[in-house]
Amino acid sequence: GYHWFYELGVSIGTIPTNDGATCLFALIPQALFSDRRHEGIETLFQEAMSKVSPELAERAATIPASGKLRAFAGAPGFLRRAAGPGWALVGDAGYFRDPITAHGITDALREAELLSRAVAEDGDGSLGEFQTRRDERVKGLLRVTDRIASFDWDLEEVKGHHRELNKEMNAQVDVLRALN
Repeated sequence: GYHWFYELGVSIGTIPTNDGATCLFALIPQALFSDRRHEGIETLFQEAMSKVSPELAERAATIPASGKLRAFAGAPGFLRRAAGPGWALVGDAGYFRDPITAHGITDALREAELLSRAVAEDGDGSLGEFQTRRDERVKGLLRVTDRIASFDWDLEEVKGHHRELNKEMNAQVDVLRALN
């Protein structure tokens, strides 16, 4: 299943994917990643896994990887222009938030639904309002994601950040529930 573990300065987790496979991930602060990347992402991955869950690290070491490890140094969230004459962006194309809080596909599907409804109701004239509403809708997600991705927290603080993330995600669900 889906699991996420936090320790000071590190986070690891598992996300089920297709064909019974599982994505394992490890996250460390951007500065640490930059300072130690020359050691190899395999080393950093194993260290992070071992620090948080030696059992999971041991288990992962016995399972053949279905692909190579990929690295991302992190970046603050940002909004892009959401639309123009004859075009619109949703999900990661329209704005970015660090993958540490996951749910990127959720963002894309939600925004696609809201965009399609806006265009169906008011044509291209709705695109400017779509962007304004999108920006207002996701600004809290961007803020809390950046706080979690900063690794500038202790374990009590990150619990609070996750409560805030939960509140923001629930607000997104409420937007969809309100659709008729």
